[in-house]
Amino acid sequence: MSGFHGRYAYISHERFRAIEVHYSTGFVDYQGSGTIENIPDTLLEVRGLFGGKADINPTYDTFVYIGIGYRNLNDDMSGRVSSTSALGYERDQTYIYMPIGLEFQPKQIDRRWGLSGRIEYDLFLSGTNHSYLGEISGYDDITLHQNSGYGYRVSLGLTRHFQNASVSVEPFYRYWYLDDSMVTYDSKNEPRIEPYNNSKELGISFSVTFH
Repeated sequence: MSGFHGRYAYISHERFRAIEVHYSTGFVDYQGSGTIENIPDTLLEVRGLFGGKADINPTYDTFVYIGIGYRNLNDDMSGRVSSTSALGYERDQTYIYMPIGLEFQPKQIDRRWGLSGRIEYDLFLSGTNHSYLGEISGYDDITLHQNSGYGYRVSLGLTRHFQNASVSVEPFYRYWYLDDSMVTYDSKNEPRIEPYNNSKELGISFSVTFH
């Protein structure tokens, strides 16, 4: 997958606030009722963070934060058939979660390359799964509610500051796990759930920050 990440951060009197927007698109592989490869996939995240500086190392700016996040993931398996002959359909998932984390980077007065990164735990608050099963004959579209899960993300790379900007290159890993959804009944009074699932995202980001 490929995409962009935008961020506006405000730091004043040791306080930290940031708004982040992340969008990516590409192809993913599915494993469950058989396998399906190269599924069109889009991901949108919007996050608000706030926190403060932590005096951990005199050569680094370190921030601890908490916030609120919105995540929307769309997998479109419409018209696809898995390796076990299961019919695919479009799934749209929305999560609301609370990010809790720590990030660090070299102080701006340091003009050399230095380590930068982030460690974060994502506390799942609520989620909704829209499964467009109506694309398959004999089934109905259904909305399933999720209330248990968690995520985390880590990144570690290099950052260099210049006079009015900085450049970062950071490999990252992001993980989400969701438990079984609550049971919902379709028009035929058949019980439906979204089974427990996880997603793994490994990549590298290149960013330019203006001060």
